[in-house]
Amino acid sequence: MNVLYIIDPVTQGGASESFLEVIAQMSKHGVYCYVCTSKSSPFDARIQKAGGTPIPVGHMTVLEPISPYKWKRPIKYPVQWLRFRIARFRALRKIKKKVELSNIDLIHTNSARNDIGCYLNKKYGIPHVMHIREFADKDFQCISLDKNYIATYNKYTSSFIAVSDAVKKHWIENGIDASKITVIYNGIQDDIKASSDICKKDEKLKCVMTSGICEAKGQMQLLQALALMKEEQRRKYHVDFIGWSDPRYLSKLEVFVHDNNLANSVSFLGKSSCIHDILQNYQIGFTCSKSEGFGRVTAEYMLAKLGVIASDTGANPELIKDGFTGLLYREGDVKNLLQKMLYWINNRENLIECSKKAYLFAKDNFTSVVNADNIYKHYLYLLE
Repeated sequence: MNVLYIIDPVTQGGASESFLEVIAQMSKHGVYCYVCTSKSSPFDARIQKAGGTPIPVGHMTVLEPISPYKWKRPIKYPVQWLRFRIARFRALRKIKKKVELSNIDLIHTNSARNDIGCYLNKKYGIPHVMHIREFADKDFQCISLDKNYIATYNKYTSSFIAVSDAVKKHWIENGIDASKITVIYNGIQDDIKASSDICKKDEKLKCVMTSGICEAKGQMQLLQALALMKEEQRRKYHVDFIGWSDPRYLSKLEVFVHDNNLANSVSFLGKSSCIHDILQNYQIGFTCSKSEGFGRVTAEYMLAKLGVIASDTGANPELIKDGFTGLLYREGDVKNLLQKMLYWINNRENLIECSKKAYLFAKDNFTSVVNADNIYKHYLYLLE
């Protein structure tokens, strides 16, 4: 089977990592993976290592983040609209030139922010799968460069794969054909080293948050909860923030840390290429997102046997059952987050039990093998 994958121009974040997991497993099913990228980049080497063939075509996304500067929007939007139309036209020509489309069995778009696959389906009739990994408007505040994009998606997409029931519900409410959506949870490579139960009884809990450092991921909520702790309570927590960062948001966080004397409780460690190796050094993982399509980092915490404290938004309640596989707090309610943090200071046995149950649940549902098997079966169903 030959599959043409289309990925986002932006290759940092959970969607790209999940994509690599998919194509790494697909080769075991005999699938040859051609991958349309926006441009040549270091990410190409990772695609090749996973078994894919990168093909730069220069496309842009139909859903673009809104400029934080309101005065720029009336100027930026028309320019982006024109650039997008030109990029789409050129990308389709490059794909026709670089790919023998008559040999392609199926097109798989890795994000709902891209419409190139729809236009290939329209022109060549190749079955098209769109992987919906995000809320788009809720998690990244995107604006559409094509006001009819939902109608285009419905007409020229054979099937949608949503990464959670929450994502499925959101896109149906936004007009996506409910009869075409299937839920397949993301998968994580099962090579994560697990945290020990013994260290969860240490007086000081080492905690981690591995989401990209940006406003949508909610790091400020965690800092605010730490600031509300009494000094003796705060001495029992240390949080490492690991991941790429929005410089403006990171600066805001650093100012808050300084103003609230949190320097001994918090570290910003930047990006890491070995998350699966270092999670074993922690006891608790945080997911404080304002809206989470799936929660790849949450699944990684679970597979590392960390206790998970997560906001109750998006797909988090699908992964975490409060008091059973982790703790959920009301998103935006810093005092409720604080209560959950204090609970595990005083209830270490519950922390250990939740981490064990979370590990078993994740092993059954969120590994890359399970994910790829389900996607491959979906391919076969579409091609019958």
